[in-house]
Amino acid sequence: MAALSALLFFLVDQRTQVWLIATNNQPWMAVAKEIVTPFGKFDRIVGMLAILWLTGHLWKNTRCKQAAGLAMTSLICAGIPVLALKFLTHRPRPLVLPGHVHSALSGYYQSFPSAEAASAFAVALGISAFFPKSRIPLLFVAVMIAAMRVLRLAHWPSDAVMGAAFGCVGYLIAARRLHKKSQM
Repeated sequence: MAALSALLFFLVDQRTQVWLIATNNQPWMAVAKEIVTPFGKFDRIVGMLAILWLTGHLWKNTRCKQAAGLAMTSLICAGIPVLALKFLTHRPRPLVLPGHVHSALSGYYQSFPSAEAASAFAVALGISAFFPKSRIPLLFVAVMIAAMRVLRLAHWPSDAVMGAAFGCVGYLIAARRLHKKSQM
């Protein structure tokens, strides 16, 4: 993963900054940012998973409860290493102004990897494991969330790609854990 991230950094990240800044000023971007961005936020994702679980509980639908459980476990499995890496790498976001005071706790220096991309992919895969017909729309939304983080200048392209990779790995770990648990 580190090699892929380094390769993307050198091939893509620095070369896209001017284009990203120009794109960010387009009128359609403001609308897209306001529609897509909230879906990648942790509190919104947890809220949606709680609604899915509650729906399953009230309607006695085991698939809804299992999907919410797998998605939440995937979110946790992806989120812990992502948050640790953010604090370890201190990578500045694309639009950190020169002379900005560097602080280990500053969000301006927690770009790598994208937690929103990791969350979106982990949850999309977790839910679609129990609702296979939803896989393509959910993955499309996950890609849009990751892309919007880049277009908002909150992350470099490699941050979003690696966040998505962490989300996929988080899902695989959670699914393996669920599979082992079901065989007991």
